[in-house]
Amino acid sequence: MKGVSVIICTKDRPYDLQRLLNSIARQTYKEIQLIVVNGGNVSVEEQVKDTVLLLKKMIRDINWIHTKPGLTLQRNIGIGQAKCPILIFFDDDIILESDCIEQFVKAFQLDLSIGAVCGRIKNIRDDRYKISRIKLFLYRMFQRVFALAGDGNGRFKYSTLATNPHLIEESRYIECLSGCCMAFRQSVFQGTGVSFDPFFVGYCYREDVEISKQVLSKGWKIYYAANARLQHLVSCTARLQERDAAKMLVENSFYIYTKHWRKSFFRTLAFHWAMLGYVIESLILKRFGRVIGIMEGIIKVNFSKRFI
Repeated sequence: MKGVSVIICTKDRPYDLQRLLNSIARQTYKEIQLIVVNGGNVSVEEQVKDTVLLLKKMIRDINWIHTKPGLTLQRNIGIGQAKCPILIFFDDDIILESDCIEQFVKAFQLDLSIGAVCGRIKNIRDDRYKISRIKLFLYRMFQRVFALAGDGNGRFKYSTLATNPHLIEESRYIECLSGCCMAFRQSVFQGTGVSFDPFFVGYCYREDVEISKQVLSKGWKIYYAANARLQHLVSCTARLQERDAAKMLVENSFYIYTKHWRKSFFRTLAFHWAMLGYVIESLILKRFGRVIGIMEGIIKVNFSKRFI
């Protein structure tokens, strides 16, 4: 089968999902297999039925799968159902520009060694422009000093944290995907052992970083397609509390470090230096729940048998 398999993992976000499906219905690229993997408590198909009727005029192969919640679990199920040579994963709270999927396909045609492609979150630039230039400059300097994740060139820092490329307007090769808008050749997963790591359970966090390292380890390249544009609206529904999210950030980041890098004194020190940066940042912003979560995560990765 030609075309692309679009895989959407969703949980209790019918409004967000409907908005995304409407943007898929307006795509210039038409050869789509749609796979919606629902981890919510109720069937979402009935809740978005008007959009489904519109989609059926354009897409013949629409698959609705209901399963237990868990982002990596749902994504692996989607991989198992995919029939097309290109698999595109979209979060349910995004809106695609009309040629977004077409631009993903064109990116893979540039080089057969490209195993994965990252789209561009266009509204990140708009959000940054709301901040004064001085504050934005100071914030970026702070990120550099502590080797934090954030805006950058899409590559890993010595702390093992990754930057995103979404402020860059030119396409280029990068090292790290963004989970809300990433695509793969199907051959990346076939008989290679590459899959979304079940260590990441539930809501998940940084699972996109981990799958990026797997792709790179198999000799594939990752490409940033600046013309594959979309908006990430970051739904408030079905998200973790700030404290829990911060704890998961530390635990998952440390797991990725110990899995994909040779553990050393200096790199471990750089990782903890970055975590200190997050604590200071959170204190400045008066996000005290996040401070507690980061500290809980640091204690766990240093003293829990799971990480030692």
